[in-house]
Amino acid sequence: MKGGLMNPWRRRWCVLKNEAFMWFRTKQEALKSGWLYKKGGGMSTLSRRNWKRRWFVLRESKLMYFENDSEEKLKGTIDIRRAKEIVDIHEKENALDIVTEDRVYHIVAESPEDASGWFNVLSRVHSATAQQLREMQDEQANPKNAVGTLDVGLIDSVCASDNPDRPNSFVIITANRVIHCNSDTPEEMHHWISLLQKPKGESKVDGQEFLVRGWLHKEVQSSNKVSSLKMKKRWFVLTNTALDYYKSSERTAAKLGTLVLNSLCSVVQPDERVFKDTGYWNIIVHGRKHSYRLYTKLLNEAMRWASAIQGVIDSKVPIETPTQQLIRDIRVGSIMLIPAWLRMGLQS
Repeated sequence: MKGGLMNPWRRRWCVLKNEAFMWFRTKQEALKSGWLYKKGGGMSTLSRRNWKRRWFVLRESKLMYFENDSEEKLKGTIDIRRAKEIVDIHEKENALDIVTEDRVYHIVAESPEDASGWFNVLSRVHSATAQQLREMQDEQANPKNAVGTLDVGLIDSVCASDNPDRPNSFVIITANRVIHCNSDTPEEMHHWISLLQKPKGESKVDGQEFLVRGWLHKEVQSSNKVSSLKMKKRWFVLTNTALDYYKSSERTAAKLGTLVLNSLCSVVQPDERVFKDTGYWNIIVHGRKHSYRLYTKLLNEAMRWASAIQGVIDSKVPIETPTQQLIRDIRVGSIMLIPAWLRMGLQS
């Protein structure tokens, strides 16, 4: 995953939970993780009893501590279920003790809230039944521990990436950012796209179910004599009857335009020549009276819109053009000029 063009790729564990897309440093099988200070456990005069900052991770009933949050160098493990007790030390600020058969682990958190959180979760694990421990596992992936979060309702669109150097990659597009993600397999990529593409929250616009919605750039006519591409970013919504656009994605935003779709409409697929000239992939939607020229940076996004719009057009009952109606009328009129007895012979 990366969040910007200049940011390096970093491997993250991603979770979709309660309408939130979250990413973490490591797989979220941990009940809790974070930095704590631990006092050295040596007993001899030569041993070290100084305080060290360690990265603690509680997985099931095992509390492990590492040298840093990369979790590469394990320094020790405490079985919380076998501990004698978990003690909240009131005499020392933000401190607690974990008492085991072998020793007492002295731990200090960086804040009262952090100390209370660790004491509560360790106490729950210490006294939990096997069933309660499984229920605690289901409460994992706390947004407070996430490196980043994104409200799924803010996602405009999700599509496969065009990057040939990153197979199985896809992009999540919002009004303010583009998040690049790379999965291990094509199956994982398509699974994430299908999950994040599902309409969230309000699924109707003006009483109609929408099929696709998102930001596109719309070409506008320039008053200058010099022909140059001029675009405005607009929020587009495709329903079963029309392609509408708005100035913003707010539910109360006024509609700026609409193109009613029927069988006489058509869609022009993205043109590579336009992309080479402008840096944008374009689609053209032709209606009866006017057309929309639309642009996006991503080929897959352009193809998604073109396919969806074409699908709506194909679903409409065929309508005759004036030319087709004229030809039909001429044919009918020609037949009527033939004598009745001859028409009967032709029909037989």
